[in-house]
Amino acid sequence: MIRATLVRFDPDSGRSASDLMDRNAGELTTGELVALLGKFRTIDPIENVEAEPEIVLETGRQKFVVTTLLGRLHLVEPRKAFATALVLSPEDVVAEIDGSAAAARNRTLADARARHHDFKVVGTTVAPPLSTVGKPGRALPRRIALGAAASVLAAYVLLSQSALRRQPPRVDFEPISDARQNAAYRKDLAGVYMTGSQPGDYGISVGEDGTMKLFQLNAQTTPSLMRDTGRLGRIEGQLALLGSLPGGPLRFTGKSSLTFSGRTFHRIQ
Repeated sequence: MIRATLVRFDPDSGRSASDLMDRNAGELTTGELVALLGKFRTIDPIENVEAEPEIVLETGRQKFVVTTLLGRLHLVEPRKAFATALVLSPEDVVAEIDGSAAAARNRTLADARARHHDFKVVGTTVAPPLSTVGKPGRALPRRIALGAAASVLAAYVLLSQSALRRQPPRVDFEPISDARQNAAYRKDLAGVYMTGSQPGDYGISVGEDGTMKLFQLNAQTTPSLMRDTGRLGRIEGQLALLGSLPGGPLRFTGKSSLTFSGRTFHRIQ
């Protein structure tokens, strides 16, 4: 059985909100957990980015955290700080937690080693596996950890530098001072905007309170994330949010699109 704690997520309504209390879902069967994860990954995109919900799963001494974005489930093990997040289906998440996925990988590795042994030619020196070079059991994991850390850092640095390279010149910003008009515009413009849905694409979440979250989709890691709060106004007649994000202000070209740092983002919901 796997114990589950729901963070900022209500499975009954399928909603996510920052003011939701954490909920202990107790011990779940495999079928119950698969169903829960299936509902979890269908959270409203706006609610998901704004509330950042999680499902914490525990079994014995192991603890896992599941997050979601655009229908994908990301599984991480907090105590393994440099481990790469896995992007999985609900069934795959269960397999990783109950150990069946690791057992299958071990069987595949054993079969590969057996085939290697069968084809070994007598008198021929065979190079040892990478994991046995140097200090057995230490060199490869350390390389993996350093590689993962470098990948995460590179993603964040590239995200910032990419925006900085495209930072526009200073512009005349005219704040919208009328409170009712300001609130109406914020409500209309709030949403999640994306350049695409593939690894490497960017997304921006815009909240009614002016919060902005810039993220980049990564192939096998949780999305890179930058946060800011902007003021609503006009630039050259266009509605815009001006904050301190590298790349300049967000310019709204309509209710369903905006431009930022030279890229066009389309509203997904």
